[in-house]
Amino acid sequence: MVEYTKHPKPKNRAELIKKRLNEAFGRNPKITNKSLADHCHVSEQAVYKWRKKGEIKRDNIPQVAAFFGEPPNWLLDDMTELREPDARGHHHPLTRSERNFLELIRQLPPEVHGDLEQHIKTLVKLFAKQK
Repeated sequence: MVEYTKHPKPKNRAELIKKRLNEAFGRNPKITNKSLADHCHVSEQAVYKWRKKGEIKRDNIPQVAAFFGEPPNWLLDDMTELREPDARGHHHPLTRSERNFLELIRQLPPEVHGDLEQHIKTLVKLFAKQK
């Protein structure tokens, strides 16, 4: 489970929201304003406003984060890209490669996630034996 640390509010909350949303849309060009609007039960114009002005109602924030597979406070907290704590309790940011890998997994249908996990575990065991 990812732990969250409270950080001071960014100087410009709207800029952070715009940045996060546009990065998320940029990572997956198949995602549209309409698909996010449908998920959040809002209009496309509302999503457009979120992306252009960074104005979003608090009630919509968890839905938006869930849509992109991100932690609930992802839009508001500049330090939310954290892994689970390691054995010593230290948090480490995800690398670009790890974020890209997760994005690819998110593009797969959920029903194949279990099989994929098993294949990855098999690969990990194979590589561990080679060492």
